[in-house]
Amino acid sequence: MTARFDQLVRDELAPLLQARGFRKKGLTFARRNDDGWSILQFQKDPEASRTSTNFAINVSTFSDQIDKTLAPLRRLPPVSAIPSVAACHLRRRLQELLPAGAADKHVVDDSTDLALLGATLRTGLETYAIPFLDALATDRGLHAYWGMHAPPTGEQLEFAVLVRAFDTPDALARLAAHLREAGDPAATKVLELLDQIAGLAPTPKTKVDRLTSQIIRSMKAGLAMEDSDPAAFDRALERCIALDDGGATNLRGDAHLPPFRLRPYIVFANALTNRGAPERAIVVAEPALVRWPDEPDLHLVLARAYDTLGDHAGAEQSYRRANEIDPRPYVCVHIAKMIDKQGDRGEEAIEWLHRTLDLDPDYEEAHYNLGYIDERNGDYDAAITRYRRAIELDPNYKEARARLGPLLNRRRS
Repeated sequence: MTARFDQLVRDELAPLLQARGFRKKGLTFARRNDDGWSILQFQKDPEASRTSTNFAINVSTFSDQIDKTLAPLRRLPPVSAIPSVAACHLRRRLQELLPAGAADKHVVDDSTDLALLGATLRTGLETYAIPFLDALATDRGLHAYWGMHAPPTGEQLEFAVLVRAFDTPDALARLAAHLREAGDPAATKVLELLDQIAGLAPTPKTKVDRLTSQIIRSMKAGLAMEDSDPAAFDRALERCIALDDGGATNLRGDAHLPPFRLRPYIVFANALTNRGAPERAIVVAEPALVRWPDEPDLHLVLARAYDTLGDHAGAEQSYRRANEIDPRPYVCVHIAKMIDKQGDRGEEAIEWLHRTLDLDPDYEEAHYNLGYIDERNGDYDAAITRYRRAIELDPNYKEARARLGPLLNRRRS
């Protein structure tokens, strides 16, 4: 039934969304705004049968400013591409925006009239979802929405970032006091991070020299063409690197982001790796190590290129250097993966996964990878425990569910 579902999206819905500025990537339609992204995603039910496909439509907003503020506090890398729905800062189902009584999910099967269903969905998207995203396309719009609609626990910290940006100095303190008075146990972690945000000074605007400004403008122009015209994107990023005269090496604007002059190297190398050209990515990024040997993002982009190329030893070395500069859970996991891919170093890989859990005991990917090694070593009970913990931390962890099921069947038989 996948073919009919794909036909519905392709023929009935994609033309409307593309005309409204969204570009398609798989089952996700994304539109770049001045302050972030608007995302519409068609989410298929994983339990769908061969004869029918159930699906829902997610309507989500992503803010660059919120990501830049929260990613370091949450020990996550800032998002540099089209964000996933899970990474978005406000997430709603289309059904939540429609009048009461609207269906939460839709079904495509042999009897479905695709034209009729498409017309119904277009009405919902055009009348409710797209205007909703239009209103939230800026940080001020998102702040105003949360100000009128009390954000749920999962969005309170995001709201706090915008309160800090747009409200009076005491507004953030009032928000924290309100959350504490509510006594919601789920808000404990939010409050801890809220205290950190309250202590952050507003990010000052950075004045850049004319050449750096020209390089950044050229990079942004290239990014706008990355999907539609890769050749033009390449030319724009090559121009950025050609313009770079080696000056202003440490000017970065935001302490959590790479220096302005380094960003085109990272963006270009990442794009080349994503397009299956890791050799070119290494040629672009490696010379920048001379100027920026202590920038973790540069080592990470090289690690991805080496890994894609199959040079796991080179990837391990780059990940290790990034971790020396800025220890992060996901980097430790990648070091463990690179070690494991080289064989006969299982104990060392396990050690790095435990280092990950020392940094973040709830890092689900570390639990999953420990379970994978346990399963490979024949310790099925330990693997089951690890997979269950990974799923408990992330109920949508498909790989963990896929490996857990056969192990449970083995135990029953």
